[in-house]
Amino acid sequence: LAHPIEVGDPSDLETILPSLRDAGLDGIEVYYGNYSEPHVSFLRNIAEKYNLVACGGSDYHAFSTPNEVEPGDVGPPIEVLDLLTSRNKNHT
Repeated sequence: LAHPIEVGDPSDLETILPSLRDAGLDGIEVYYGNYSEPHVSFLRNIAEKYNLVACGGSDYHAFSTPNEVEPGDVGPPIEVLDLLTSRNKNHT
């Protein structure tokens, strides 16, 4: 689930995530260039609660805007790749 904070009220996630997870959702964007530490912490807890992989990235678009977050500045730990690969194998 990309940009979950921007989708609406963060508390709405508790309402929609169970059905999304049951429909096959495996990950939620936790690490994102514009998220504050409280957002990241909140989303890490949500990911853990619903057994979702804590994904993310910089969302880099190369617009050269001031303070643009570039690739490598933010993102999930490398272990996320192993989690996603493992879950993908379980779906096939």
